[in-house]
Amino acid sequence: MKTDPVAFSAFMKEMKAEYECEKFMEGRSMTSSTVADERSDDDPRYTIEPHNEYMVAAKGMCKRERPKKVFLVCGQEPNYGNGGEWIISDSRAITKQMEPTVLNKFKALETRYEIYYPTKAKASYNCWEENIAPTKEEAEAYLTRAGCDWTWNEDDSILIHRNLPCVAEHPQTGEVLWFNQIQTHHATFYKDAHPDFVDHDESIPWPVHTKYGNGEEIEEDTLNHIREVVWANTVAVPLRLGDLLVVDNYAALHGRMGFSLESPRQTFVSILYE
Repeated sequence: MKTDPVAFSAFMKEMKAEYECEKFMEGRSMTSSTVADERSDDDPRYTIEPHNEYMVAAKGMCKRERPKKVFLVCGQEPNYGNGGEWIISDSRAITKQMEPTVLNKFKALETRYEIYYPTKAKASYNCWEENIAPTKEEAEAYLTRAGCDWTWNEDDSILIHRNLPCVAEHPQTGEVLWFNQIQTHHATFYKDAHPDFVDHDESIPWPVHTKYGNGEEIEEDTLNHIREVVWANTVAVPLRLGDLLVVDNYAALHGRMGFSLESPRQTFVSILYE
């Protein structure tokens, strides 16, 4: 595969790819129309836990809330002795190994995904004016179409939330599989892993968080169990220059190992709905 992002974008357009919504979970723009996006801007020092690509704020905005395929092209490979591998997890094995009590509770209550954005004047990480829309009226219109609820705070920050199921039916096989971002969207992901939040003021909400759909906090033991099952069914994939990795977004989770700041890495990504 050519590593020119323009060529990759043209290739994906031929395959009818759409990248109408950026990864909401990572606080990026919700309104990007880029078909192929560069994935070298995440801080390399932390590991992105395995997750399904899932558009929380996508209802009415994309043809599907759940992409079928994720395409990853290696534009520059790092020194794999220092990390940087893509990681892939087996959704079927995860579903089978998840404790029935955990699985059934999430099935019954769903998961509440919360996203917090300060206003631009007070932002140190992300803000709603750049990630959603420049005015409150436009932001509310977008979130209404996206099927989200929200609360404006006195300091003009916004807390967005939406309840979503923990499983999804595979479009080809009909299997009901573990499909969510419960642990990767939870505040512990930032608290325990993200270097920019080591000294975070806990009186300020975390950028993202998950709860049970009824608003209850998810137990620490439950989060630990989810992470243990996911990582037990995960393998590393060291892509070489020009390699194309196609991930079935229902049958597999994907993520990225942290890597050294001295070992540059570049990946281009796109998603396919059909």
